[in-house]
Amino acid sequence: MASTPKIIVIGGGLAGLAAVIKIAEMGGHVDLFSIVPVKPTDEFETARPEVGVMLRVRCAWENTPQGLAKNPITELVKLTVDDKEVSPTLVQKKQGANFADSCHQFHLANPAPGQHTATALVRVLATKETSSRNIEFTV
Repeated sequence: MASTPKIIVIGGGLAGLAAVIKIAEMGGHVDLFSIVPVKPTDEFETARPEVGVMLRVRCAWENTPQGLAKNPITELVKLTVDDKEVSPTLVQKKQGANFADSCHQFHLANPAPGQHTATALVRVLATKETSSRNIEFTV
């Protein structure tokens, strides 16, 4: 690749994983996790809190053809909110021998009004390489 465009792959199933591998093989940078602020008004989010903000970090997994998480590819190393390290909860929903969902959640029950920043640091298990991503959200 001549330049490194920002590429976002939606979905971690077989096709999504194949796309990520191809992008990496071509020299592209691929973030293997997502961090999302979930608010009470996000009506289609299963992790939506009744009050405050739920930060959700999903790390990359190798998935089954049915889209179930089978083997982790990355792991969450650290989550900070407004430059303070927090302790998220690992939430996993089993379906047979695999997981229907696996994510880390941290609930800010009563955040101060205004702008906030969350940073997730994730490590690739095979290479030990780390990557971080910041998000900003307003309460």
